Amino acid sequence: MEIRKKCAGNPRKERYKDAAENYKEAIRADSIISPSVKKVILGRIELAKSGGNGIIKEYYANGKIERELVFVKGKLNGIEKKYHENGVLEGEMNFANDKMEGASKGYYKNGALRSEMHFKNDLLNGIYKSYYENGALAEEANYINGNLDGVETIYHADGKMIIEWNYINGRLDEKNNTVFDKKDGVEMSYFKNGKLESEIPYKNGKISGSFKTYYENGDLKTKTEFNDGRCDGVGQSFDEGGRLKSEYHFKNGVLDGPEMYYSVSGYLDMKIIHKEGQFISMEFYNSDGDTTKIIHPVKSQ
Repeated sequence: MEIRKKCAGNPRKERYKDAAENYKEAIRADSIISPSVKKVILGRIELAKSGGNGIIKEYYANGKIERELVFVKGKLNGIEKKYHENGVLEGEMNFANDKMEGASKGYYKNGALRSEMHFKNDLLNGIYKSYYENGALAEEANYINGNLDGVETIYHADGKMIIEWNYINGRLDEKNNTVFDKKDGVEMSYFKNGKLESEIPYKNGKISGSFKTYYENGDLKTKTEFNDGRCDGVGQSFDEGGRLKSEYHFKNGVLDGPEMYYSVSGYLDMKIIHKEGQFISMEFYNSDGDTTKIIHPVKSQ
């Protein structure tokens, strides 16, 4: 009944997207480049020093330095450095007249590189990369004027791809005037071994075309036809050897036509007939193809 469940629910691999978004939020929430952090810093500086040149340092309660800020004529200029409480550099970024400019890097408490990015006129521009603590690439994306533009890829800590999306000017596959939640193209997700797990085709934000899932060995697991977000056409499921297990027929999102199940030996074992979502009959077969039993719905008195 796997295909039927997919038609009833949302077949997108949300767990991957949620995991990726949560990861990015965690990475960026406490990043030194956070706009909210920047405002807090600037607010403190304005209270402490209205103008002039010099370096302002902030310290942890244990006496170790927390942050260094360079001011020229009252504005942030040069490299700002932030440190972990253990004294290890947490991040550094360059400012020019109070705006982030050039390369910026973040680090873990053990000194390993955590992220690297580039800014132009206070906006992300160029390649953004984040890393796991073991040094493996976690995310790679491209920005133009603060917007995602191009392919964004998320990876497991072992280097295997999780999922990737394509952006144009901050929007997912902006074609035919689609917006962020109205994408066109194929969304793909992957197993940890790098093999393709699913292909979900979209048109104007709705699933349209052949939605496919795969086993970890690469064999096709299910294939279901969609149109305008609803199952429409043939749906099939296969075992890991490629043998057909079941086949369904849909029309406008409901079962319509034969629903067939096959034995391990490959012969038709059972057939259920539907019409516009309503059960019509159920037939059972033997290995010779002969009908052994037919069941019809009981009519109410």
